[in-house]
Amino acid sequence: METTSTTKQLLPIFTFLRVFGRCPLDFEEISISPKTSSSQKKNGERIIQNGRGIQYTFRLWSKATFFSSLSCFITTAIVVVEIMQQGGVFWQVFPPGEIWPNYQRKNDSYTALLGALTMYFLSSFEIVYNLQVILDGVISFFQTPSLAVWLNDWNMIDTELSGEDSCNYLDKKMRKTRNNLAIFLIILPTLFFACSLYFVGRNKGHPFALGFEMVHVYISGNLLGGEDVKTGMIFWVLKSAFEKVKTRIVKVHQIQDQDQISVPAVLKLAEFRSWSRLLVSIRRQCDSAGKYVAYHQLLSLLSLIYFASAAVFVGARVIMLGIDAEIEGGNARALLTTVIALSGMAWMRLLIKIGMARRITIQERKVAEAVKDLELCEEDESCRYEMEVNPRPGRPDITRDRIAIHSFTIIVTTIVTTADTAASVGITALAARRIEPDTLTRHGRRLLKIVYI
Repeated sequence: METTSTTKQLLPIFTFLRVFGRCPLDFEEISISPKTSSSQKKNGERIIQNGRGIQYTFRLWSKATFFSSLSCFITTAIVVVEIMQQGGVFWQVFPPGEIWPNYQRKNDSYTALLGALTMYFLSSFEIVYNLQVILDGVISFFQTPSLAVWLNDWNMIDTELSGEDSCNYLDKKMRKTRNNLAIFLIILPTLFFACSLYFVGRNKGHPFALGFEMVHVYISGNLLGGEDVKTGMIFWVLKSAFEKVKTRIVKVHQIQDQDQISVPAVLKLAEFRSWSRLLVSIRRQCDSAGKYVAYHQLLSLLSLIYFASAAVFVGARVIMLGIDAEIEGGNARALLTTVIALSGMAWMRLLIKIGMARRITIQERKVAEAVKDLELCEEDESCRYEMEVNPRPGRPDITRDRIAIHSFTIIVTTIVTTADTAASVGITALAARRIEPDTLTRHGRRLLKIVYI
């Protein structure tokens, strides 16, 4: 029976990003064979579930890098032309005529109705949005080598995690989550802004200009949305890894309850060491993921703060003047809808990622609770020695506060002070939470030290 590895399930995302010049990685399919401890028994015979994984490689001089660089150049050129042509900087690269409308004259109409300050804010919306697209691409391109290392490390972790029915269920759920994120973060926002272009009516009577702006909306929406999907799936992979470890521990507890077998007879030394290795490896992945997404999410947070504050000002100004006011090439109602939607979707993207990051600490806490439920006793010498042994070489110096993803610690602090959302409270609360060990045996407490590092 064949299982699908984490790296293979993430392949569609990175293939999509490579087409748009964001992820110049080479892909090579490899075979992954789970270790004996994670295989299954059927009719007394051991069945090893082999899987297929993906080896990700970054080479500076390769076809993938060349075509990704070419695609990055083309998409960046389209974004730059959009900034310079649409009047956001108050001049046009190509003169108005039959192909391009006179954006400057339309901007003057906005200025006359809304005022110069409001017009500056409107122009800055377009500039900041497009600069975010460009900077996000630059950050993603130069962080590709560290991303390849992070992805390849999952192939080793999958050799320990695969082979359980519940793990296969989580793999199917991962595909569903990936598709849902693509719908809500890429497809729906892109369709909305493409439709809003028609109702705003800035390119009425100029089909080429309208088509160019549609291409720009498609590219920018896919680039920003693709980065958000990638970040969301990184968090989902980390969450599901903790969930798989918890499933293993719970399974041992169920065997103990059903068969009345003492824990040391079931909790073999190899299984115990397997839990410890998995937790250390997953936490190392959490630490690396936090460093990887930090710059992306800091840029996203800064743009969100600007969009939110500017949208309030522009919205108040438009409402004061009357939302039915006519503007050359459009109306104030469509303008207000577009401004509010841009800010609202930025909030939606952020809150989705916060919610997914919060689940990491929730699942990690459940791992500790599952260990707590095991009534660890002192009868087995090997397990007792394993719990009393000194910290293992190579154990990363990671505290629980760092597990909650570096960049989102900053983001959550900001959200708590402004919105006091449940998701943000969850991360900070769970990151500092400890399980009271009063009911545990001495060795149970030592195992919890491994769980919490």
